[in-house]
Amino acid sequence: MMLSREQLKKCIDQFMLKYGEMAENVLSDKFFWFEDIGFENWFYQYYVDAYYKPNKNENFFLQVFSISGAYPDEVNPYYQMATEIEEEYGVDRDIMEVGAGFFPALAVELRKKQIKIGKGTVTIYDPKTIIDSESEYGIKVIKQKFTENMMIKEGSILVGRKPCKATPIIIKNANAQAIETYINLCACNHTPDTYQHEHSDVAQKDMWPHYIENLTKSTLPKNFIANRVVKENPITYEKEIIIKTKRRG
Repeated sequence: MMLSREQLKKCIDQFMLKYGEMAENVLSDKFFWFEDIGFENWFYQYYVDAYYKPNKNENFFLQVFSISGAYPDEVNPYYQMATEIEEEYGVDRDIMEVGAGFFPALAVELRKKQIKIGKGTVTIYDPKTIIDSESEYGIKVIKQKFTENMMIKEGSILVGRKPCKATPIIIKNANAQAIETYINLCACNHTPDTYQHEHSDVAQKDMWPHYIENLTKSTLPKNFIANRVVKENPITYEKEIIIKTKRRG
């Protein structure tokens, strides 16, 4: 059940008290219009509509609502994704999230599950994320871009929630090191031009998933399997594609 406006306001006020200044410092570099109206004014002007009339495309408000506790578990896309990862792969291991976003809501949900069982670690790669390693979440924060050559500990899992252009890098790195992956694709199209020319028969809306699925399968280790799954986002109701790999047996 979604919160009332009064309940939502309390969650947002607590969030802004804790993270408002840090958010303004990070986001003002990205969104120039904050110079005119100010981050806080912009935030309070739009958060109600963002909560009750969510945009089809995921945005940072969704992360804010998750971290602030404004979303119940049954409609929280980050909680739902963390639960899927837990059920299929387990969270009692090293989990690395690439492109965690300004507020790493997925990483927080994964870490909560690890704390309950007393096992596992979460590391995030994102140069723009707001939290740091000293946060109460116990998440290791690496404020840099993830690269194809970074070494990953054996037995880890690489995850990403709409990591956009970083998606091919995740796949190439993971498959080269025989690391399992779980990636919820973005709805953008970052497909290389050469691939699009070679596959002109593929519809533009399907091009990015087509490219990523082909890349995954063409670089997959021999003892791994790859799957494509379509799920519905519980808050935006949009169909989302997940590309995942898993070790056989």
